[in-house]
Amino acid sequence: MQVTLTGDCNGVYVAEKTATGFTVAEQRGGTSNATFDWEVAARRKGYEDERLELAEIR
Repeated sequence: MQVTLTGDCNGVYVAEKTATGFTVAEQRGGTSNATFDWEVAARRKGYEDERLELAEIR
């Protein structure tokens, strides 16, 4: 998981992760309303060892 801040704050961390979501908290007791973008990358169950075929670049 990657969290990228898009606003000014004291920094953030992932305080909790569950099967259905996650909680992001501001560091050092901050209380800003900073926004962030997030991205999750995972391997599809049953295809963990599969790789995409390389495409021919023309």
